[in-house]
Amino acid sequence: MPIEPGTNVRKNMRDFFLHLSPARAGTGFVAAMFSIMGPALIVMNAAKEGNVPLEQAISWLFIIYVTGGVFTIILSLRYRLPIVTAYTIPGAILIGSALKHIPFNEAIGAFMITGAIVTILGASGLIKKAVEFLPLPVMLGMIAGVILSFGLNVIKSVVEEPAVGGSAFAVFFLFMAMKKFPSGFLLFLEPCWWEVSLLHGWAKQTGVPLSFPLPLPLW
Repeated sequence: MPIEPGTNVRKNMRDFFLHLSPARAGTGFVAAMFSIMGPALIVMNAAKEGNVPLEQAISWLFIIYVTGGVFTIILSLRYRLPIVTAYTIPGAILIGSALKHIPFNEAIGAFMITGAIVTILGASGLIKKAVEFLPLPVMLGMIAGVILSFGLNVIKSVVEEPAVGGSAFAVFFLFMAMKKFPSGFLLFLEPCWWEVSLLHGWAKQTGVPLSFPLPLPLW
């Protein structure tokens, strides 16, 4: 099955700036922040479980967000659809425990082979038939089973770190109760500011500085 031909990129770029508004930009910013904060913790936790050096874990995050962002922009402009390219969250969770039993080089090789297989299945159209055959509730249940521990740890964090976990928990339910999400964008910024302040105070107490160093990939 041939790859989808796509649409006119130049026209899509003109339409993008034509329809851009503060409300839509705010919605996109909030969505990006949520997609960045959560997966980053999953990757760092997987690196910790696999005893991966901190420098290498930071390189993981850098390449994930750079390549994911670039290809997301390219594909979205090409096909005029919100196509997000990113790593697999369940795979990132599993690699942490897998690195306890297999060498790091073999894990990287497994990821490369998996990526090649997924690319072939997607380009050939076979993945579409597989998705249609497999019921959506089954797929969602499989993903939920992998990330269940992270949901349970949210409750645990509220007890252990009420200032950080409790505030995040409260903000989540606040947004659930809001009818118009973009209109509460300013309300979203304030809890984030207080949370960063709390983390900064915690860093002073523990001797861990809060800094934003430039990325230095390790090859």
